[in-house]
Amino acid sequence: MPRPQRRSASHNVQALTMLARDAGKAAPLPDGIPLNADAIAYYRLLWGMRAPSDWKPAELALIARVANLEVELRREEQRLSTEGHVVGGRLNPRVRAVEVLGRRHVRYLLLLRLPATPTEARAIANRAAQFRGLGHGPAFDDRGLLARPPAFDPLT
Repeated sequence: MPRPQRRSASHNVQALTMLARDAGKAAPLPDGIPLNADAIAYYRLLWGMRAPSDWKPAELALIARVANLEVELRREEQRLSTEGHVVGGRLNPRVRAVEVLGRRHVRYLLLLRLPATPTEARAIANRAAQFRGLGHGPAFDDRGLLARPPAFDPLT
């Protein structure tokens, strides 16, 4: 006998009440993980992908690590493009560093379920859309893709 489909939390009054309560909140920065201005911008971008009540404290610490990692990855990629992939007839060691940072970045995003499975993605998108409807959260382009704010560029 098939299980009846459960409605996502974004369809009930309690979830909408939580969204309204969370609407005035700013992204809470986790304790013990320092973030520079560039990392804070990316942290807030990731934090806005879900309703604030959907984030667990451990996930907030992980998105802080992802934000720091994103900034470091961009810096290393910039240095690599300046130095070149081959230095003195040998492969630039920075190539390996960029690969390792990139893999770690993807692993952390998968731990956070970003990107999520289609069902989770719909539930998260519904809650995030409702939260954005209250005037918060990141902007999406016309294809539903996350639009990076123009102010976020750690290389400038």
